Amino acid sequence: MINNNSIAILMSTYNGDKFLEEQIISILRQRNTGKIHLFVRDDGSSDNTLKLLNQIKNRYNDKITIISGENVGYAKSFFELMKLPQLGAYDYIGLSDQDDTWKENKLDILTKSFKYSKDVPQLVFSNGIVVAKKKTMGKIYEVPPVTRNIISVRYRAFYGMTFLFNRTLLNVILESNIDDISGLGHDDWIMMVVVNVGEIIYVDQPLVNYRQHSNNASGIKTSAKNKADLSKILQVIMDLKNRLKHWSLVNSSNANYALEHIDEECMLDEQKDFLKNISEVNKNLLVRIRLLYSKQLNVGSLAQNVILKILLISKKI
Repeated sequence: MINNNSIAILMSTYNGDKFLEEQIISILRQRNTGKIHLFVRDDGSSDNTLKLLNQIKNRYNDKITIISGENVGYAKSFFELMKLPQLGAYDYIGLSDQDDTWKENKLDILTKSFKYSKDVPQLVFSNGIVVAKKKTMGKIYEVPPVTRNIISVRYRAFYGMTFLFNRTLLNVILESNIDDISGLGHDDWIMMVVVNVGEIIYVDQPLVNYRQHSNNASGIKTSAKNKADLSKILQVIMDLKNRLKHWSLVNSSNANYALEHIDEECMLDEQKDFLKNISEVNKNLLVRIRLLYSKQLNVGSLAQNVILKILLISKKI
């Protein structure tokens, strides 16, 4: 049965002619969906990307809108797409990379996974398969990711090409001063907004083939089996030291950033209180003690949970 929800897919391209056509076809050939329209903003490509886009548009004219823009970077390019007034006519908004492929039932499954009324900001995201040189490398998420609060959604990467969100969430995002957002990917900011204002639903099905190029690092690197135990211990110590340095004051900074950019009237009370606690935790002993025994610092990784506890005690969270 075909659902009648209308879906706008946003894609930013940049020198991506190698895999672009395969990605677009996988979007436009989705099964059991209503109206789908692809909005593509080219971010100043210097190869044949624009030429190829226009050739594809000639075949799918009424389903594709192409915008040729100056190079502003991928995050800002997606924000520019999100500001398009045409999106007001669509029920849901999805994001796409230029070089992956989607399973033919991706949008059908995601649209049917929304649980709440349309006035509740919601985002649904799925798992995916990591592919390199046509070889399956594993899943994007080996275990379901934690999306409890701003700390958990900033601990690990979330990928925009797995997202589908409703227009209510889009409206909140547009009110969050997106022209002023810097140092964050578009998908990072979307997750920071939705975790504080709405609902996140995870679909543990691999609905995207996430393509890794040959010049990109992928997979998990493990230690050689013949390394001495002392070497392994030193490696663990160095990893701990590097993590502590990397995450020092990051979470309180993220909390302050969210409070500055997201309208507090849109926030869920529990999330707003958590943001305020994290923003002042390094200066407030009582808040530190309360959080030390709270599940709110559980991000689904024992190692990272330990890091968070150390940072909390040392007033550097």
